[in-house]
Amino acid sequence: MSPGLYLPAATEAIKGSLIHQTTVSAVPVTGSTVPLDVKDVTLTFSEDWSPHVQASVSIPATVDESLYAVLDPLKRCKLQISTGYVYGDGTRDVQPLATVYLTDRGTKRPDDTIELAAASAEALAQTAYLDPWTVPSRAGLTEWVTSLVTFAMYPEVPVITSTVGAGYAAAEIATIPAAPGDNVWDLIAEAASRTSIWIYSDGTGRWIITARPVSTGTIAHTVATGEGGTAFSTDAKLSRDGFANICLGIYTWKEGTVDKLIRGWAAINSGTLDPAIVGRVMDVTEGKGPITQAAANTKAASRLANLGSRARSLLLEAHAAYWLRPSNTITAKLQTGTAEDVIVRSVTYAPLAGTMNITTRQALNVPMKIGE
Repeated sequence: MSPGLYLPAATEAIKGSLIHQTTVSAVPVTGSTVPLDVKDVTLTFSEDWSPHVQASVSIPATVDESLYAVLDPLKRCKLQISTGYVYGDGTRDVQPLATVYLTDRGTKRPDDTIELAAASAEALAQTAYLDPWTVPSRAGLTEWVTSLVTFAMYPEVPVITSTVGAGYAAAEIATIPAAPGDNVWDLIAEAASRTSIWIYSDGTGRWIITARPVSTGTIAHTVATGEGGTAFSTDAKLSRDGFANICLGIYTWKEGTVDKLIRGWAAINSGTLDPAIVGRVMDVTEGKGPITQAAANTKAASRLANLGSRARSLLLEAHAAYWLRPSNTITAKLQTGTAEDVIVRSVTYAPLAGTMNITTRQALNVPMKIGE
């Protein structure tokens, strides 16, 4: 188990009493970084939404007027958030948690606070639309994402980290419709679902292209109750809300005057979540083509791999382990039952309180029936 950028001492130190430290600074495109006097801050990393990283920061409204010019979401100001620990011997272990784009600034009265909202770089892609002069590369998934992100983030140059090779899924990318006026993030998300690949910005300036985990891996942390544990409260939930054991995608389009229709589907077909045991819990989505039957089935299987893992979840409140991210595996030890390894679905940090809230999902190690 590794605490990432933090000293190895962090793993044991958070079980006891220690000081949490947080700094937030405004980073304008030009000019100097400005430290902020923070009244409150929360930061969430989640695989359930885009932008992947979302933050809220509250500062006093009694600030120098010049700060308002810096805290301008239209000028791509960023918030740099660092968090960490001061150990018993005085060692300071504070590391960057995220650098996110300011998306909203409001001044509340009579609270006399400035409320800031910020998010990772997907926020730029979600407000960008193709122009008539930009044609995304169809050479493969990484090439497609790189061209779209480069367009959305101009004049910044994005950093792309991909676990798939050049030319990956070129056939699937070739059939994605793209025209002037199309939303850039919608095009990226469509490519992600057609290829069963997770695409997100991690809050450090990088875009990640990788497979979404469906099984547990290296243990990143242990969250336990009782003596020597880090958890304050736990909630183990079984729910149909957000869960599916069958996924169906319906895609329609026209080729000339001919109406086209393709259905892609996937279903869990064994184990405790089998429709024969718990009934048919179906998720249905609709989309535009053209799309191949294989790509439609891949989209359904990709969605099922995620939704099928949500039948049982743990909600854990604990001392903050700032290195945890969605897709990490943690070991959860509750008051009753044996220890179990689960996948982090989202984690919300409240650094001023030194706490975190984790939502998990299960590994989905069951066969699927896919396609017609």
